[in-house]
Amino acid sequence: DINCGCPSPKGTGGGHGSALLRDLPKMERLLRAVKAAVQIPVTLKFRSGWDETSLNALDTARMAESVGIAALALHARTRAQAYSGLANWDHIAEVKQVVGIPVIGNGDAREAPEALAKLRASGADGVMIGRGAMSNPWIFQQIAQVRRGELPFEPAPADKRAWLLRYLAICQEDMGERLALNKLKQLIGQFSVALPGSAVLRSAVQRSATPGEAREHIERFFAPHLDLIAV
Repeated sequence: DINCGCPSPKGTGGGHGSALLRDLPKMERLLRAVKAAVQIPVTLKFRSGWDETSLNALDTARMAESVGIAALALHARTRAQAYSGLANWDHIAEVKQVVGIPVIGNGDAREAPEALAKLRASGADGVMIGRGAMSNPWIFQQIAQVRRGELPFEPAPADKRAWLLRYLAICQEDMGERLALNKLKQLIGQFSVALPGSAVLRSAVQRSATPGEAREHIERFFAPHLDLIAV
């Protein structure tokens, strides 16, 4: 997967990420080189354009298809927007109309009904979820349930506590204590605790010096709420 959607100055400053939207010939050379070097499908993630004065999603999509890219994922914001404002899913619908390869829509799909509504309205082949999954890791399960006509699962405080502790344990096993703690600190800022005093929990985790200390803060915070059920 070639990421031409990242708006980070660290990437775009070197001409990478979404900076390639300003140089489609260079992007085409890159895509062709990767296609020639591998035997697996190559996909492309990109944005609607560099800014509102240079929207080029259609040109990018057509070029990518001509090169042999297997599927497209479009984040329907410009690089100038970064993650602000609203994603324009009309851009996704327009791209879907001009290419024959699968098109995956991305941007502002934070709740299951919202994700499915965007999918239907745009005609996209799929929806990509990023920050929505960090705030609500159950969103994929909820989407599947809504598609089946079922009520979506709503996590209770006990579910959220168990999920955070499991996430920390998996990270520790995979990458060691220091990196695991950093991962938890990155997540806790977006994870939807949705309980009184959740800002206190976030602050306590951010100040933690070890995974064990962070675990204690999580357990202490959720302890008074474990008898609550989701409604």
